[in-house]
Amino acid sequence: PFYLRNPTQYLVVPTNESAKCLLFAGSFGSDALLEAFNGSLEFHPAIGATMASAGPRENEKIDDWVNQMDEILSPLAETSPFGKRIAVERFQERATRGLRDRGFDLIDAQIPIEYARSLKTEEEIVAIRHGIKVVEEGVHRLRDALSQPEANVTENEVWSILHSTVIACDGEYAETRLMNSGPKTNPWMQESGTRRINIGETVQLDTDVVGPFGYYVDFSRTFTAGYGLPGFQATEKQKKHYKLAMEMVKHNMELLIPGASFEHVTFNAWPIPEEFQAHKYHVQTHGTGMSGEYPWIFHPSDWASYGYDGIVKEGMTLSVEAFIGSDQGGEGVKFEQHGVITKDGFQLLSTNVPPEPYLLEESPQLCSA
Repeated sequence: PFYLRNPTQYLVVPTNESAKCLLFAGSFGSDALLEAFNGSLEFHPAIGATMASAGPRENEKIDDWVNQMDEILSPLAETSPFGKRIAVERFQERATRGLRDRGFDLIDAQIPIEYARSLKTEEEIVAIRHGIKVVEEGVHRLRDALSQPEANVTENEVWSILHSTVIACDGEYAETRLMNSGPKTNPWMQESGTRRINIGETVQLDTDVVGPFGYYVDFSRTFTAGYGLPGFQATEKQKKHYKLAMEMVKHNMELLIPGASFEHVTFNAWPIPEEFQAHKYHVQTHGTGMSGEYPWIFHPSDWASYGYDGIVKEGMTLSVEAFIGSDQGGEGVKFEQHGVITKDGFQLLSTNVPPEPYLLEESPQLCSA
């Protein structure tokens, strides 16, 4: 994540697939680090052209960077079918002007990169499956801590169990801190904090973990604190809302088959009751890869403002969302599944933290004379 915030490394990817990619990186330890790439990269020293690295010399260093890029890119442009057109992710304004002054045609790289990232290779699916297993183990340990929770345990203390497991199993970090309890569960998006968790309260989480190999693991679960205590019973409202969230996710997963249009998925989605519309999650389905990615598939009510069409394709990894929280208040329920599109449809990957049986059981019916 450091390099996502601090542009101190950069990569040039030629259109010629047989050509090596060019990595521009700092000098410390570079030779040893590059051995891991088995000769697939060509190394060049990076020019630090940020305010932090260059200070008041930033403009000077940006100009040096532009000169470096001109020397590298111009020979590549001579053999490229696109000439001096280059797709860029992000530059400073001065760098953009500098390259254009040297005759380069700049276009936005985000669109082709997002399309390419949306379709995973078999190797990537293996990495994602492994990451999901790691995160599932962390969620299991977190869930166990809620079975008979310690007195005065806080959200942060419980949330740290997932973090600890991810790091111990060679994962990277949780991108968000979306775990909450009790009155903080509705509306969604309230972060884990120092609040103490009470017996009988809803506790919900969204993993949002960058796991082993850098791949994103994104599923959500809802529990009830104290579910393992003798005589425990979830409330009727907790069970009702949980079942609605399960129904929503199940219905929407079944729509995700290769060839289905985003518009079709949008307008055939599970109909959210009016009571839960105001607090619904902002998308019904989204892509997952190295973070939350393309595509975003919106709700029918948001199609005119935000929706766009596209096609569900084999190899996409998607997370299907549900949040059930009343606009009248009370606790909410977050549930989400992570899967991959195969030729047969949506194949569930987040399988090892199954739905909570105590939230699905039917209430005993009293006989009447």
